[in-house]
Amino acid sequence: MDVKTKTITTMIILLLTFSFLSLMVGCSSQSPFSVDNSSVDIPPPPLTAEAIAAGPAPGYSYVPVDLSPMYNGMTAEHPMYTQQLIRYDVGGSVYFPAPSSMFGPQIYMDWWHGVTIPPEALREDVRVTMLAPIPEYAIVEYGPHPYEFECDIQIELSYQYANLASLEAEPADLVIMYWNGTLGEYEEIPSTLNTADGKLYGVTNHFSRYIIASGRGNE
Repeated sequence: MDVKTKTITTMIILLLTFSFLSLMVGCSSQSPFSVDNSSVDIPPPPLTAEAIAAGPAPGYSYVPVDLSPMYNGMTAEHPMYTQQLIRYDVGGSVYFPAPSSMFGPQIYMDWWHGVTIPPEALREDVRVTMLAPIPEYAIVEYGPHPYEFECDIQIELSYQYANLASLEAEPADLVIMYWNGTLGEYEEIPSTLNTADGKLYGVTNHFSRYIIASGRGNE
């Protein structure tokens, strides 16, 4: 076998060997060369009557809210939803809009749940969504998800002092929790209590389901 033939044969063997190794690395989850960059995103649990009664986590309770003043004594029996385009260079706030038949289409319930996004937090224009799946409880699902902001944003969740009696709670017992889709459980976030406005303010850099909960765990 001459030198040229040996060279071609060697190249073919090397090529086949490399192709085989590439196939092994790409297909085998046990390969030492593979890196798992996937993120776990467990969706929030369904808000059934049993789940509400059990609470978001051991030692915590969901906090009820009363929307009857807005609806002239009627309750909101269906999910509430709103959306608004926030420009990256301006930022802005989003609140649930009041019913146009009662207050006009431009009036917003800034006393209820909302979010404030500074301009430096966005990389592009973002359509922010807010869903209150059960308006009778302080639960808001903010979107888009997943979306990580460039800096912290502020969320606002409202409560009413009169509704804490059924939980035997005081405003100081209230916390903001969010659904951690990686761990599959609710976690507290730092929050500031405003008893005058009946609100809790929290900071975060991403959207998820956020709630007001009463309790301090099992401590």
